[in-house]
Amino acid sequence: MHPDVAMWIAIGATTVAGSGFLAAIFLGPVGRALGSRLAGKQGNVGDADEIHRRLEALETAFDRVAELEERVDFTERVLARPDPE
Repeated sequence: MHPDVAMWIAIGATTVAGSGFLAAIFLGPVGRALGSRLAGKQGNVGDADEIHRRLEALETAFDRVAELEERVDFTERVLARPDPE
Protein backbone atom coordinates (compact mmCIF):
# COMPACT_ATOMS: atom_id res chain seq x y z
CA MET A 1 0.00 0.00 0.00
CA HIS A 2 1.29 3.43 -0.86
CA PRO A 3 2.34 5.43 2.25
CA ASP A 4 0.13 8.39 1.33
CA VAL A 5 -2.93 6.17 1.15
CA ALA A 6 -2.10 4.53 4.48
CA MET A 7 -1.62 7.94 6.08
CA TRP A 8 -5.02 9.19 4.92
CA ILE A 9 -6.69 5.98 6.05
CA ALA A 10 -5.12 6.40 9.52
CA ILE A 11 -6.17 10.05 9.69
CA GLY A 12 -9.71 9.26 8.58
CA ALA A 13 -10.12 6.37 10.99
CA THR A 14 -8.86 8.44 13.91
CA THR A 15 -11.10 11.36 13.01
CA VAL A 16 -14.18 9.18 12.76
CA ALA A 17 -13.41 7.33 16.01
CA GLY A 18 -12.65 10.54 17.90
CA SER A 19 -15.76 12.29 16.61
CA GLY A 20 -17.96 9.34 17.54
CA PHE A 21 -16.39 9.15 20.98
CA LEU A 22 -16.93 12.85 21.70
CA ALA A 23 -20.47 12.77 20.31
CA ALA A 24 -21.31 9.84 22.60
CA ILE A 25 -20.04 11.79 25.60
CA PHE A 26 -21.76 15.08 24.81
CA LEU A 27 -25.03 13.50 23.70
CA GLY A 28 -25.06 11.13 26.65
CA PRO A 29 -25.63 11.68 30.35
CA VAL A 30 -22.69 14.08 30.73
CA GLY A 31 -24.06 16.38 28.05
CA ARG A 32 -27.55 16.26 29.53
CA ALA A 33 -26.23 17.00 33.03
CA LEU A 34 -24.15 19.92 31.80
CA GLY A 35 -27.07 21.22 29.76
CA SER A 36 -29.34 21.09 32.80
CA ARG A 37 -26.74 22.91 34.85
CA LEU A 38 -26.31 25.61 32.20
CA ALA A 39 -30.09 25.98 31.95
CA GLY A 40 -30.16 26.84 35.65
CA LYS A 41 -31.86 23.70 36.89
CA GLN A 42 -30.74 22.81 40.39
CA GLY A 43 -29.97 19.24 41.25
CA ASN A 44 -29.34 17.50 44.51
CA VAL A 45 -25.97 16.68 46.06
CA GLY A 46 -26.00 13.23 44.47
CA ASP A 47 -26.30 14.88 41.04
CA ALA A 48 -23.26 17.05 41.79
CA ASP A 49 -21.24 13.96 42.75
CA GLU A 50 -22.34 12.22 39.57
CA ILE A 51 -21.37 15.25 37.49
CA HIS A 52 -17.97 15.34 39.18
CA ARG A 53 -17.36 11.64 38.43
CA ARG A 54 -18.42 12.09 34.83
CA LEU A 55 -16.24 15.18 34.37
CA GLU A 56 -13.28 13.16 35.63
CA ALA A 57 -14.14 10.49 33.06
CA LEU A 58 -14.35 13.20 30.41
CA GLU A 59 -10.90 14.52 31.35
CA THR A 60 -9.55 10.98 31.04
CA ALA A 61 -11.18 10.70 27.62
CA PHE A 62 -9.60 13.98 26.49
CA ASP A 63 -6.21 12.69 27.66
CA ARG A 64 -6.73 9.54 25.59
CA VAL A 65 -7.74 11.58 22.53
CA ALA A 66 -4.60 13.72 22.95
CA GLU A 67 -2.51 10.54 23.07
CA LEU A 68 -4.20 9.29 19.89
CA GLU A 69 -3.44 12.61 18.20
CA GLU A 70 0.23 12.20 19.11
CA ARG A 71 0.21 8.69 17.66
CA VAL A 72 -1.39 9.92 14.42
CA ASP A 73 1.21 12.69 14.17
CA PHE A 74 3.97 10.11 14.62
CA THR A 75 2.38 7.82 12.03
CA GLU A 76 2.12 10.72 9.57
CA ARG A 77 5.80 11.56 10.04
CA VAL A 78 6.84 7.92 9.54
CA LEU A 79 4.69 7.50 6.45
CA ALA A 80 5.86 10.82 5.01
CA ARG A 81 9.50 9.66 4.95
CA PRO A 82 10.77 8.93 1.47
CA ASP A 83 11.35 5.29 0.60
CA PRO A 84 14.97 4.27 1.28
CA GLU A 85 15.14 2.50 -2.08
